[in-house]
Amino acid sequence: MKSMGDKNSKQKILDAALEIFASKGFEGARIDEIAKTAGVNKALLYYYFESKEALLSELIEINAKDFLAQKDKFFDASAITQDTFTFEKMSNFIPVALEMLSGRKDSLRIMLSEALKSGPADTAFFDFSQSLMEDSIRRAKELGFKHLDTQYLKTAYLFMGIMPVCLFIILGDKWAKYSGYDPENIKKMFCQIFKQVYLEMVPDLLSGK
Repeated sequence: MKSMGDKNSKQKILDAALEIFASKGFEGARIDEIAKTAGVNKALLYYYFESKEALLSELIEINAKDFLAQKDKFFDASAITQDTFTFEKMSNFIPVALEMLSGRKDSLRIMLSEALKSGPADTAFFDFSQSLMEDSIRRAKELGFKHLDTQYLKTAYLFMGIMPVCLFIILGDKWAKYSGYDPENIKKMFCQIFKQVYLEMVPDLLSGK
């Protein structure tokens, strides 16, 4: 059984990997530098992670699990069941999701930047999104939506849902600064726009129209 010190060392490695991936990109990152930044030797790093790919994979998994845990809390707090579900009630998760993912800006930036390249990490954003999409489809079925076109739903969810939110998190503040707008007002405006799109699009998607 690993000690608490081991757990702390593993977390330091993950934190260092996130920092280096964010500043230098996945391909530009070096194991030596990650270990040095984490304050551990390479042997310990390799004890936990066999490669850079394994490090990135764990970061993706952590981000997805944290997001879905927040979604679970929202469902529990909102008492959303098949009997109580409404699209209006579900749309209240939008600002919660935006706030949660805003704390993962570096991770999102890494995943999206790598998706624009051809390399070993170019599916990272899809790996992250896949977990979110599968959870949403599972929940839709539990809420009584049985005849779902999974391919259609995933495509819509990725390009009309996950990606716009992630791009806003990465670029929203820059757009506000460039335009001379108040960042908080821009965030509120984005949530309103996204909610409107959600309420117009998702009912038809789930009903198969």
